[in-house]
Amino acid sequence: MIRFVEPERLDERTTIGVFFRQADRYGDRALVRHHDGTAWREVSWSRMRELVLRVAARLVREGVSAGDRVVIMSENRLEWLYCDLAIQAAGAVTVPIYASTPAKTAQVIMEDAGARLVLVEDRLAGRLAVDRLVRLDADLPAWVEAGADPDLLAEVESRAAAVRPDDLATVVYTSGTTGAPKGVMLAHRNFVDIARSCLEVFDIGPDDEALSFLPFAHVLERINDVFVGLTAGCSTWLSRGIPRLAEDLRECRPTVMVAVPRVYEKMHQQVMALVRGAPVHRRVLFHWAVAQGRRRSRGQPAPLLPLAERLVLAPTRQRLAGGRLRFFVSGGAPLGADVEGFFWAIGIKVLNGWGLTETSSGATSNTERRHKFETVGPPLPGVEIRVAGDGEILVRSPGNMLGYYRNSAATAETLGDGWVATGDIGEVDAGPTWWR
Repeated sequence: MIRFVEPERLDERTTIGVFFRQADRYGDRALVRHHDGTAWREVSWSRMRELVLRVAARLVREGVSAGDRVVIMSENRLEWLYCDLAIQAAGAVTVPIYASTPAKTAQVIMEDAGARLVLVEDRLAGRLAVDRLVRLDADLPAWVEAGADPDLLAEVESRAAAVRPDDLATVVYTSGTTGAPKGVMLAHRNFVDIARSCLEVFDIGPDDEALSFLPFAHVLERINDVFVGLTAGCSTWLSRGIPRLAEDLRECRPTVMVAVPRVYEKMHQQVMALVRGAPVHRRVLFHWAVAQGRRRSRGQPAPLLPLAERLVLAPTRQRLAGGRLRFFVSGGAPLGADVEGFFWAIGIKVLNGWGLTETSSGATSNTERRHKFETVGPPLPGVEIRVAGDGEILVRSPGNMLGYYRNSAATAETLGDGWVATGDIGEVDAGPTWWR
């Protein structure tokens, strides 16, 4: 077993400082569970630590220097997670690219980032014109199995200890729907500070289990699910993807989950399709029970709720999410009021939040203790919101980006006075009519 520098030597406001402290604390407890095609496999905090160190040492051997940009282009998988941390443990910078990104766009991103090395899913490798390319299936296992040279590990130790909170951790390129992709620069402290802000208002801890399925290349999943969970000490199941998401929910039985509105809409549609196909008496029973649950969610008397729970609501939750789910977090787009109301009615809390890549994802969110329907909630701790005269939402937050990579003009336009000009239009209401 590879041992590493004592976590106390690492700055606690860096991604790797948080990870190695948690790995030291939780040891053989499960950190990640993934499906290998046959069964669910468990990876402990200690094993993940070893994988991170082995890959970081090999990155050093491959000539990756502190501050170099290293691309990961792949669907979600275990290797994505430990390569991301390994890049940063080596003092380098992760540049994620969606696996679905067209080859031409991916090429533009890699060239703009000045990528030193590309870690890529094997099926995508042939699409890229890159000199230094590492295939995750064909090449990476040999890196891990070969072990690590003590001199290389010593160099990783030195680099990791030198990483500071303001150092660049990642460059995340926007979709480019309104022009050429722009590289959002996020520092180590952005990850750490916004995760700790989230954990001030979300009750998540080592006993929680999350189900992860949104792309790691997006900050919503990478920060609000993976890194917040890592900071909280909880374990994460890696979903087999949207086609098997319903099955994964029932098998993994998560307690918390982050998703986008489209997922909740599909779940709602599936339930209602079953209801429409049921006999009349069952349809009537279902709608009656949901009405009882809706009264509960609105803080109104619901004297027949125990019966509604036993006959309809509890079995529905069991079929949808395994029966242990405490709450969903929804972000990335607006969630329809009818869908939000339905989930609350059946006893599954859906907590709407809002943010963007430039604010390290989350800026506002409803929580279990502070929730108001049809809003995205109050600002997270440490986040300030104001609305410009034209209605544009401005954000000053611990998650505010450092700027756009090699694009000072765009940086000045978006972050000129320390506030992120989000481009979104909104309003701040006068206050809640009620909170739950």
